[in-house]
Amino acid sequence: MYKRSREYVSCNIAGQSHWDIAEVFGELKPGSKLKLKAEPDNPYDPNAVAVYYKG
Repeated sequence: MYKRSREYVSCNIAGQSHWDIAEVFGELKPGSKLKLKAEPDNPYDPNAVAVYYKG
């Protein structure tokens, strides 16, 4: 039987000064769902990835 594995990633987020992380930082826990979206049109970094939490 297939058993779904759980993988957790720990990483630093650069550019967090561009948004108010303090508003949600206390809510983030292991297992919090985040959405990552590439931003190739970002004028500062074409390799940027946006991080979304609860939309």
